Amino acid sequence: GNAVEVPVSEPVKPQGAYTDKPIPLKINNQSIDNGGGSGIIKENQALEELLNNAKTSSDVSRITTDWFKNKGSKIVNIDLDYCEFEAAKAIAIKADQLDSKFESTLRSIKCKRIREELGGKSIPDKSSFGKWIVSPNLDRNLLKTDMELNQRYLHSKDIISSSFKQQHRSVYGKVAHGAWINEKHAAISTFVHEYGHSILPGKVNELALNKGRINPDYMPFKRLYNKYMKELETIENEINDSVKKGKSITDLKNKYDSLCISAYSRESVGEFIAEAFCDYELSSNPKPISIEVYNKLEKLFRKV
Repeated sequence: GNAVEVPVSEPVKPQGAYTDKPIPLKINNQSIDNGGGSGIIKENQALEELLNNAKTSSDVSRITTDWFKNKGSKIVNIDLDYCEFEAAKAIAIKADQLDSKFESTLRSIKCKRIREELGGKSIPDKSSFGKWIVSPNLDRNLLKTDMELNQRYLHSKDIISSSFKQQHRSVYGKVAHGAWINEKHAAISTFVHEYGHSILPGKVNELALNKGRINPDYMPFKRLYNKYMKELETIENEINDSVKKGKSITDLKNKYDSLCISAYSRESVGEFIAEAFCDYELSSNPKPISIEVYNKLEKLFRKV
């Protein structure tokens, strides 16, 4: 999650057109009694095409939820009602792209008001975690993750832009709090970060380790994180020594910037994975370590 200080009242409805009145949805010319949607889903029709008929964020939620149910996805509920309209559409389309590519633990996506310092969170529910932690070989199919996106940072274009500039840019070099992604992806950055958590959750795997349970899929990422942190700390020590001796630190700073994904990536193994995933997906120039992490995730969790 990311901290951004912006004044906002509670509750906040999204910027742009908004209505609670549903638009009837049909799939293969059969009406769906789910309270809303838009248009008719034709064979091989893309979600993006369907969303062109949406008028509100509520429409986006209903259309996308039906779309995921129709394709047999593990994601059974999408509630983006409190997102800015274009942001809701962008998140829905990206969710479909990632769901088509990766085996994740994600069950639901909801934009709501959560703790102010968090941009979002993805947490396996207690029941599924309880079954997973005692299962033979830590069966990931038992985990069911619910993603929450903080509507505080997604309810208007101005807030999305302000959050991006504070979280993904820095005046001190090419390392910011969050990954140095392309600005055009500002509205979906938190979603993509959280989706990375849903592919390989860090916190639950650390809890498993503390109980003596080892997930062989997780350990390569933990080792890579430890190597990453050691390399960064080595460069930092060299920078500090050079400063004390009055030497130039330009080359060392450039070396640090070329390696470090973001300040947040140093927080834990889980944040390292999520930030690397976000960097690869949304940056035109991802860090080499992000490419390595992403390739490992693809190898383990790409859908056939």
